[in-house]
Amino acid sequence: MTHRTLPSWKKRIFSIINAAIMIFSLLLSVVLIAQYFVDKEAIADFALKFGYMGIMVFSLLLEVSFQLIGPDLFIAVGVVIKMNPFYLLASIITGSFLAGFIGYHLGRVYGEPILHYTLKKQNMMKAINIFQKYGKFGLTILALTPLPYFPILGGIFRLSLKDFMVYALVPRAIRYIGLMCILSYIS
Repeated sequence: MTHRTLPSWKKRIFSIINAAIMIFSLLLSVVLIAQYFVDKEAIADFALKFGYMGIMVFSLLLEVSFQLIGPDLFIAVGVVIKMNPFYLLASIITGSFLAGFIGYHLGRVYGEPILHYTLKKQNMMKAINIFQKYGKFGLTILALTPLPYFPILGGIFRLSLKDFMVYALVPRAIRYIGLMCILSYIS
């Protein structure tokens, strides 16, 4: 892989978008947690106000931005307020799949420069090493972890769209289904 750089205006756009999503998701998380302790019905009201389509959009935004807060938050909230698990999972998985396709496309179009921009060099090398060591299963490993996974690698390494779906998107969906089952059992 050769090192190229993104033009400065594209770096600024990515920075602004990622920072805005991160700030919004952090504020949303803090407000939801605070509201839960003050008024447990406020979370239900929030979820009902935005509905399943809102959860899908929020899931897409959280998955496409490179941060640690993910759609897991919505699964936990949905279980606590007794949302329909099928619709909740469908919303989250749809948002996650759309974000995965966006990341895959960014990897194919921009390649390594976007990977250099979005990850610290140490994390980038870890991700590349996992992918090179385990091949397609490397994406599966990344997709099953709660850490932000890197569909960009699927595009950079030119996985076919079918392989990308099988090794990255399906395991991500399985992870969310498993988390929903665990949280539903616990609550």
